[in-house]
Amino acid sequence: MTLLPIGLYDAELQQEQSLNLNTLLDTFFYENVASGLRRKLGGQEQEVWALNTYAVENVPSIVAVSLKRFDENLLKIECQVDFPSQINLHKYSGRPEWRSSPVMHSVAWNLRSIVCHRGGSTQSGHYYAYTRYSQHDSSSAIWLRMDDAGSPCITQTNVWADPYVKSEAVLFLYELDTDAHTAALMMLQEDSENDGGLGLFGTGMGMGGMGGMGQGYHSSTRSTFGSGSTNKSTKTSNNTIPAALDPTFLSNVLNAVASSSSHRPSAASNN
Repeated sequence: MTLLPIGLYDAELQQEQSLNLNTLLDTFFYENVASGLRRKLGGQEQEVWALNTYAVENVPSIVAVSLKRFDENLLKIECQVDFPSQINLHKYSGRPEWRSSPVMHSVAWNLRSIVCHRGGSTQSGHYYAYTRYSQHDSSSAIWLRMDDAGSPCITQTNVWADPYVKSEAVLFLYELDTDAHTAALMMLQEDSENDGGLGLFGTGMGMGGMGGMGQGYHSSTRSTFGSGSTNKSTKTSNNTIPAALDPTFLSNVLNAVASSSSHRPSAASNN
């Protein structure tokens, strides 16, 4: 599982405005500004700022989007955050071929669960959660509310109609549509071959380029300091992928498809 910590720094000054999770993700990946850093410039230590940009190098099966709802005084930031039923991480991919591909942009991570906190600070309050009971995401999917303060503690609900979720959600869990992802990779392979290329293997987008998928999610950080100098670093957290995305599995699938194609006739509470 991959964790994305999303800050709500501006929300303190805009308590009445509703934010959007997709916009917050864009800010996290493209416009993540770090301030209060101190560096030696011209022989003197000065306060500088840095612009961090991140990229998704691998394919996490589960993405946990954590909202930083508590400020430096541990008080709750209760602004509303609109959240989608699906997100797409390939538009943040470190691979230009995936980042610009409409086929990869069609691969979704579907909302599976939401954890909420009711209370004014980290010192008090109550946690409860929602989870999608239905295996597949759809307008008719069944959602359950898990709340040990309720009676009964598990009830069927409409998560989209709950007026408190937007202001109390602290964690969103999104699950990769593995079938769609596998199909997208196969389409890219076919398109590449039709264009006279070497396919996924030749371009580094296939099993060779995807060898790191089993190693986890990597986010590269580029920090540009106020002095104009640049510093690069890489952060890595482990993530286990489903068998359907295993390089060996996909290699066998693509080889089987290629083999069958050659014989055809012409024509994913603190309590």
